[in-house]
Amino acid sequence: MISATRRRLYIAALACAFVTALPAAQAADVEVRFKVCATGDVLARPLCWGIRRAGLEVASGQREGRRSGSAASDCLEFTATVPASALEGDAPADAWLCSNADTLESYVPSVGDTFARTRIGHSDGQWRVQVTAAEWQRRTVGNAGDLLTVHYHRTDDLYHNMSLWTWDEHLHRAPKENELLPVGRDAFGLVFQIDTGLYGDRGDAVGLVPRRNADWQYKDGGDRMWRPSMGDDVYIVQDDNRIHTEEPDVTPKVRLVTLDADHHLTVRFSHRLPVGDWTPDKFKLTTEDGEQLHVKAVWPFRHRGDRCAVYSVETDDLLVYPGKSYVLDVDGFGPQHVRIGHIVMDPARFYDADARLGANYTPASTTFRVFAPGATQAWVVVADTLEGDEGTMAQPMTVNDKGVWSVTVEGDLAGKYYAYRLGGQGFDPQEEITDVYATCTQARKTRSLIVDLSKTDPEGFRDYKYNGPMSPADAVVYELHIRDFTIADTSGIQHKGKYLGLTETGTHVPGDPSTKTGLDHLVEMGVTHVQIMPIQDFDNEETAGDPYNWGYMPVHFNSPDGWYASDPYGPAKIRELKEAIKALHDHGIGVILDVVYNHTAGWAPFEKLVPEYYYRLTDAGNMSNGSGCGNEFASEHPMARKFILDSLRFWVEEYEVDGFRFDLMGLIDGTTMRMAHEELSKIHPGILLYGEPWTGGSTPLKPITDKQQVAGTGIGAFSDGFRDAIKGDRDGGAPGFIEAGDRVWGVINGLKGGIDDWSRDPVDSVNYFEAHDNLTAWDKILQCTPDASLEMHQRMMRFGALILFTAQGMPFVHAGQEYCRTKGGAHNSYNLPDEINRLELKREHRDVFEYHRGMISLRKAHPALRLQTRDEVHKRMTFPQPPHEKSIVCLIDSAGVPGEPAGRILILLNGESEPKAFDLPAGEWMIYADADRAGIDVLGVAAGRVELPAHSGIMMAQ
Repeated sequence: MISATRRRLYIAALACAFVTALPAAQAADVEVRFKVCATGDVLARPLCWGIRRAGLEVASGQREGRRSGSAASDCLEFTATVPASALEGDAPADAWLCSNADTLESYVPSVGDTFARTRIGHSDGQWRVQVTAAEWQRRTVGNAGDLLTVHYHRTDDLYHNMSLWTWDEHLHRAPKENELLPVGRDAFGLVFQIDTGLYGDRGDAVGLVPRRNADWQYKDGGDRMWRPSMGDDVYIVQDDNRIHTEEPDVTPKVRLVTLDADHHLTVRFSHRLPVGDWTPDKFKLTTEDGEQLHVKAVWPFRHRGDRCAVYSVETDDLLVYPGKSYVLDVDGFGPQHVRIGHIVMDPARFYDADARLGANYTPASTTFRVFAPGATQAWVVVADTLEGDEGTMAQPMTVNDKGVWSVTVEGDLAGKYYAYRLGGQGFDPQEEITDVYATCTQARKTRSLIVDLSKTDPEGFRDYKYNGPMSPADAVVYELHIRDFTIADTSGIQHKGKYLGLTETGTHVPGDPSTKTGLDHLVEMGVTHVQIMPIQDFDNEETAGDPYNWGYMPVHFNSPDGWYASDPYGPAKIRELKEAIKALHDHGIGVILDVVYNHTAGWAPFEKLVPEYYYRLTDAGNMSNGSGCGNEFASEHPMARKFILDSLRFWVEEYEVDGFRFDLMGLIDGTTMRMAHEELSKIHPGILLYGEPWTGGSTPLKPITDKQQVAGTGIGAFSDGFRDAIKGDRDGGAPGFIEAGDRVWGVINGLKGGIDDWSRDPVDSVNYFEAHDNLTAWDKILQCTPDASLEMHQRMMRFGALILFTAQGMPFVHAGQEYCRTKGGAHNSYNLPDEINRLELKREHRDVFEYHRGMISLRKAHPALRLQTRDEVHKRMTFPQPPHEKSIVCLIDSAGVPGEPAGRILILLNGESEPKAFDLPAGEWMIYADADRAGIDVLGVAAGRVELPAHSGIMMAQ
């Protein structure tokens, strides 16, 4: 019998398959009158036109009408009917016209075509396009050898508003527009033409990513990198990350057949095929030993019209899993091996909430458990050595009814190594597989170390009791990378680039005891938490010669990485990480781990244990790539969700950590995130959970865990809108408020904790204007204002700090931001050397550091800057009319806020490039922060009016 859960799943899917779409309401149409004039033979060739608005095509067609005039000035007049919605709205509409000199008929010019672009005018109730003979241009390429033609095929035939995003591999040089439109269509698909001479240096690769509607949510696949050795005519295909140098076969194929329920297979074709062609007699199902099964029915999934690419095949016979393998012979396509699909995701059959997976050690025995429902045999290999057969024993394991294998091995196994072996369809019983729950992996070896974790605790480690902020608004988070923070020669730290570097006290710049470094710098600054960039075992060799890495390609989630340890082998990584955490705790600083549960490095062991379970798949059966890193962890699958929750609990209980920052949190389903918050808060009431509310590309996960999904849940989200309002676009592009006084509304909304935009309460908002990604704030300021003085640049940094620390929500600072960290203009330094990433310059920008330090102390002294609820913000914060367009006045009625010493707080911000005067509310105002200094001591008293220097702010109180 099919379970109730699975029956509901299939009924819902089949119901969706047979819903007939109702006709959409017809929008009113309008006529656009074209008058197009040109000389020569421009109008004698095929003329295509298109109308684009907000970067997207809304109408297109080919020429019609008649010509009039002389040979010297030929004109064509015609009208086109387009939807009124195509022209209405704030965004202007453009008309594109192209005289096609080749067979690629498109309004986007190919090389050699003549084209014109102009705005659509509107007067006297009539829409008009007028093009004079002088407005035409001819598309050329700088060098004939630089022309690259890219052919793009989509198996779903959905080509409308597809474009090709391009860039040079080193991000040194690119054309004015990275987004390329197709210049036409041939028998294979769309055609794009690229002038490679506009990208980088000669010989550099050019990146290619197709996407729809100019939206990264509709990105097709991962980065495809074209190199000159591939030739100047290449082919790319939907859901295929390869670049083909010869035209590939794109005729219909069976992509995948999966076993999804007790009586259901799913067949995925590469193309949409006629629904009427696929009747039960077209499918022959047998076991691999020849037993024939009866196909009862075939149901189309998610078809459009009378064509569909995905079909459910229903059988009379029970499909046995595990234990049997099947072959489906599809008429015209031949036999297809049936792979395991959704059947393994049925929580009624394959979910064990209580199983303690991994190696559960005691001095008397160790119990090993592994989830491997597809295996028919399993062994744990326990060995004296990391490799080889010497001192090795393979213990057979038994399986429960949930797919969990286990065995208890007697004796004290601490110091021994272990791995698993699996037998059954698709498994090699001689291959050793690393335990995904391993707590002490050994560099790149398959076997992991069995550890008595209690013996890795520093003295007093378990005495820790969290007494830090209980609200995110009371926290000040400082993001650091273990290596960056201590590696510089000027750090004065002995254990450079290591966990132990965080334990050292009394460190300072050599010869300058007043310039503290390392742990002492954190204490001096006054931060409440450090967020440590990924230390879960990541994709490296863990040797001293490893290239620099941020750690965002995780391999083993429950083991610290050995690159930061004194020895990558043995338990040193565990002990030394705990010592670093204890040192921070001893100085009153909480520890937040930056975790990357949204994807893994390609050779993580999950796929070897349960094929196609731990990763999301596309309809084509490929790994989805919403991370931009090759895969997505399927957090919604029951045992994958359990893995994440078990792992998070492990880090809190074993390492006493105080919070987690989730990389690409958008890819971790909302249920898992909410469960994590609920369960971890029971263990650690003050725990902080927050993350990036976006993805790195399109994903099957719906909805993604974005800002709207986490608002009000106790899980914070980075406020990227506030970031961009403060400093401007991330990498190049337009400036923000601190450089140009622009984006005033974004700053005001950020000061209110995002409650008029996305947050439910200000505590939802993680406020920042610099993080490890993108240009540092200092480099962004240099890019936007290259001619400003050093003093002005430093003032802009102080200005940003004033805005950040007076905003409602949780402030977040990137290491070195407080003293103008530069990466030399590099916006993605994940693999760049220490010369780019190391931290120095505190002495050179001491005034900026002191300002950050003062603003932190000021924030801590004023609870009115740390309001908890939307109602409090609306009740207490007002924004009176500012005196100038690029200025902001923020008044906080702070009387009665518990612990607040001031009755009113006034924040004035001048984004202008010259001094501006502000009238003050009645009475005398004590100044605590101005353009140059900040802190809890009164800097002066003002009344009536104050003048603020360019690009600066002031905070006053009564």
